[in-house]
Amino acid sequence: MSVINYLKAADALTVMPHSVVFALRREKSITALPLTIPHPERALAILTRADSARSPAVDQFAQHIRSGFESLRHLIKRHEEAVVWGR
Repeated sequence: MSVINYLKAADALTVMPHSVVFALRREKSITALPLTIPHPERALAILTRADSARSPAVDQFAQHIRSGFESLRHLIKRHEEAVVWGR
């Protein structure tokens, strides 16, 4: 939110994810412009050390994150198939 507060104080023009613009729509301090900006695919990554000094807890945490996002992917897919999106 500190970045958002700075941008509001500076009257800035910036590229934001649609979800952020949607979340802030009731504040009346943000205006979405009607244009589409293409963007590259993005990925969430876990960076770990490659050496043998890595803690086993790191591997357990990484596996926990992977399984959580795998479950989330299935929930999102099921939601997308169940919801009729408005135009």
